[in-house]
Amino acid sequence: MAGGKETPRQKLISLMYLVLMAMLAMNVSAAVLDKFFYLDKSLKHAVDQEHISSGKLISSMADKVIERKNKPKEVKALDMARKVREGSSNLSKKIEEIRIKLAGELDEKTGKPKQMKNTDITATVMIGVKEGKNDGLGYKLEEAMDEYVNLLNTIYTDTAFTAKGKKVNEPLTTLTPSAKEDPELKNDDHQIGKDWVNVNFEGSPVIAALATLSEKESKIVEYEQKVLRHLAKMVGADDISFDKIVGMSRLKSSIVAAGTEIEGEIFVTAFSTSMTPTMKLDGRVLPIEDGMGKFKNKVSAKNYDENGFAKKVYKAEIILDDKVLKFDVDYVVSKPVIEIKSKSVSSLYKDCANILEVNVPALGSFYNPTFTLGSSSEGVVKKGSSSNTVMIIPKKPTVNLNVKNDGLDIGSEPLQVRLVPKPTIEVHYKGRPVDQKRGVEGSPRSLTIKVIPEPEFKKSLPKDANYLVTEWEAILVRGKRPVDKRTLSSATGTINFSSARAGDRILVEVKGVARKKVLGGTDPVITEKNPVLFNIPLN
Repeated sequence: MAGGKETPRQKLISLMYLVLMAMLAMNVSAAVLDKFFYLDKSLKHAVDQEHISSGKLISSMADKVIERKNKPKEVKALDMARKVREGSSNLSKKIEEIRIKLAGELDEKTGKPKQMKNTDITATVMIGVKEGKNDGLGYKLEEAMDEYVNLLNTIYTDTAFTAKGKKVNEPLTTLTPSAKEDPELKNDDHQIGKDWVNVNFEGSPVIAALATLSEKESKIVEYEQKVLRHLAKMVGADDISFDKIVGMSRLKSSIVAAGTEIEGEIFVTAFSTSMTPTMKLDGRVLPIEDGMGKFKNKVSAKNYDENGFAKKVYKAEIILDDKVLKFDVDYVVSKPVIEIKSKSVSSLYKDCANILEVNVPALGSFYNPTFTLGSSSEGVVKKGSSSNTVMIIPKKPTVNLNVKNDGLDIGSEPLQVRLVPKPTIEVHYKGRPVDQKRGVEGSPRSLTIKVIPEPEFKKSLPKDANYLVTEWEAILVRGKRPVDKRTLSSATGTINFSSARAGDRILVEVKGVARKKVLGGTDPVITEKNPVLFNIPLN
């Protein structure tokens, strides 16, 4: 079905839900699951407030119908409003019954479900025990939600409840779209062929399923209020003058990931189109649409508590004629999880070009990071080949990677740094390593110094595992007396000791090996102070 535009609040809830589902696609930690618990609580609180608002609106309609002498058309509109409210209440009761079965036993101290990570409980309760039978409670809920939307549409699109000269409303869209009906999922290969129940509950932990139910209930009350406001216009309840005006705020969620946008509304309850208030947030005048001050700000925080939350507040002000309403808009910033991927998983290598992939899944499409180290003495940071990659050349045993998103602090991650492991040095003759016990036949014309990187280091950073032989000596020794010597400056050098004879030996002293850095320059590995020696007997 075609449908009207979503309200800003509903867009926010939908965005939060998408972030929630994206995070569930990963192997999430217990801390992340805890955040789902708080998100569920926030949504439940918002839904409860909307139910209270609906009840007040119907009471106002009832008062207005009596005041206007019980006109038949207005009485019918009031009856329809009560029917809508009854349907919404019944759905909420059904959802609450399902929530109780899903949650099971709760922890007495925290109030969290003891089986919050369990996915089998969700499958059994919502999808069903037998595959293909569609006997889970999710299917009964889907049927009830479809019936409710059909009821709303018979009212919302009825010409009898449409003012003269006004266009008839477009039908409300389904609340239970299958994968192919959902524009966000129809091209997702992982969701092809799935019905609404499987899309929303397959493979979901209990705490995620509870959050999903809260998100669905929020859409139910969104539809309920849209239809109730439509009916309220029939009895003039939308232009009632109240003797008490209360300023209120409404956010998508009171918990927002740092770096994402917080969006919501501050407004006067039962606002009349004849009112022209001025609305401010932290002193900034807000644009007003449909009587509501709109705001959208990116949020950040530095001081998080042990659970990864930081409490924040906006100061709101509504100026209406001779009245000034002041109140706080409280919200909570949740610390996003920073994921760092690297070939050298356990730590970085000092003075090497370590490439890291840094992601913050909670930010989704808002992710536009910049990276710095705690101080310039910790090393060098360069932008990687893509927006989420960074090259770090550390100079200290520990470095702190700071992540910002569009200039706002996201967090800091400490990274351990280890020294580049020493390579293995070998002397090769005729393409093979020399055996220092067996020696070689005759006097070799040339020898080659081979530098073999430590395997794990070479696998992690192959471009940094390149070595250069800069100095070595070959000394012909007879007994204890040196007879001849060659000094060489490359890996392969001509020896050709013409005076050599059986029983002599060649002493090889490697004095200079350096590692070539990716960004230029060298790092000494072997020097004259710490040479590597080889004794090669001549047979």
